[in-house]
Formats: sequence, C-alpha cells, structure tokens
Amino acid sequence: MPRKFKCKMIAGILTAFNSGFLYYVIETNNSQSAGNGNFLIHFLDIIQKVFIITIGSVVPLIFLIGIPVSLLIDSLLKKMKIDKNIMSFILHMILFELGVLVYWIASFGWGHVRNMPEPALAYQLFLFSYTPAVFWLINYALLRMTGEKPERAAANIDGDPGSLRK
Repeated sequence: MPRKFKCKMIAGILTAFNSGFLYYVIETNNSQSAGNGNFLIHFLDIIQKVFIITIGSVVPLIFLIGIPVSLLIDSLLKKMKIDKNIMSFILHMILFELGVLVYWIASFGWGHVRNMPEPALAYQLFLFSYTPAVFWLINYALLRMTGEKPERAAANIDGDPGSLRK
C-alpha cells in the first residue's frame, strides 16, 4: 500500500474520532451522569457514546466520501502548475461539502434539506466544514513527518517513487 494512501487512512481515523468527540460535546449538555458520580464510569460512558457516534455517522462520510475525494483531488492537481497545498485545501472543503449535500439529499430527501431551519443548517455546515479541514491538516502533517512533501505526494498518486525522479 503506498505511503500516501496509508497517511490518508490514518488521517481519516484520527479525523473520525476527533469529529465524533466534537459532535458529542456539542450535542450533549454534559449534565448526564452515569455511574453515580464515579468519574471512570462516566468517562467510559462518554468514550462509548463517542465511539458509537463516530462509527455510525462520521466514519461512513470520511471513508466513503472523504478519502476517495482526497485521492481524486490529488490526481487532479498532479500536473497543475499552481500552489498545490492551497488548491488542495480549497478543493477538499468544496468537494466534501458537495458530497455531504448529496448524502443529505439521498438520505433525507430534498424537501427535508430545503426546509432545514437556519440554525440547524449552520451547525451542520460548521461540522461538515470542520471535518475536511482537520482531515487535510492531519494528512498534511503526516506527509511532512514521513518526509514526503505534500506537493510531491500529489505527483506520486500511483505510489511509484521512480515517477518522482527527474
């Protein structure tokens, strides 16, 4: 498996749990207590709920939409003569938002999405803007830590190190 794809998988997993935890913190008022004041039991209860939210809601979006879109963006930017990092970030944000919109329409129908109240829509758009931004930042950091420059990683979409030699 190419290093770039491994970085995207790791970034996807870390982003999924990060976004799942954020979703839990925003959705609950944290006044729910489990275990009669026992901190460890309450902490494990929170971890369990974050895990369920992450597996049920965030992981499908990241692994069915996010990673394929990220690979598509890398292949699109492969031969362009522009700043690939900035364009990659912008395209991650735009295409993930479009993917989420298609997901909403497919799941709930156009009528539900069209009639969504403004606060709920703004909140959902914040969460779905946060997720690709965090994914891109983690992926960028992982590529830098592994020694592969992110702009060269876009050129190495097939995982062949020989294709990077000039």
